[in-house]
Amino acid sequence: LNKAYADKVNVEGTQNLLEAAGKQQAFFIFISTDFIFDGKAGMYKEEDTGDPVNYYGLTKLKAEALVKHY
Repeated sequence: LNKAYADKVNVEGTQNLLEAAGKQQAFFIFISTDFIFDGKAGMYKEEDTGDPVNYYGLTKLKAEALVKHY
């Protein structure tokens, strides 16, 4: 796993898309992953706190935070 590449694609890429959407005053739809949860609780809701199982999940959780702020 290349952590720098994962950050570039998932976090920086999402930030770039959000900036472009903001300039157009567009809605933004984001598809994340179940890797942001550890799987211990079962059926998760959007409001649940993430606990990523790996670095990929962590980058997607960071991207989700950017989207929520948008």
